[in-house]
Amino acid sequence: SEYEGFNLPTVTGSTDISSIFDVVNLLSLSKLDYLSIYKIIFFKSGRFDIILDNEVIIKFPIKYDIKTMNYISNLLNEKKFANSKIIDLRIKNRIIKYE
Repeated sequence: SEYEGFNLPTVTGSTDISSIFDVVNLLSLSKLDYLSIYKIIFFKSGRFDIILDNEVIIKFPIKYDIKTMNYISNLLNEKKFANSKIIDLRIKNRIIKYE
């Protein structure tokens, strides 16, 4: 089929097609490598996490935009975040990382 080999992330936690589309659309427009996203997990609060192919978890705040996603892309390329297993952006103006 024409979609063979096209890896879409697994989406869990929401059936709200509109909010899923908004997040997926922003992710695909951002500098983040969309194909490296393995899973998107939505929470009742409106927040979401993404899990990358390399098992890194990124916890997004409730309020996010394309700048947030581009910022994450830049962080992932920084040496000090190379060994991070979780990058948590839920608290405004703070980055919490767990290795």
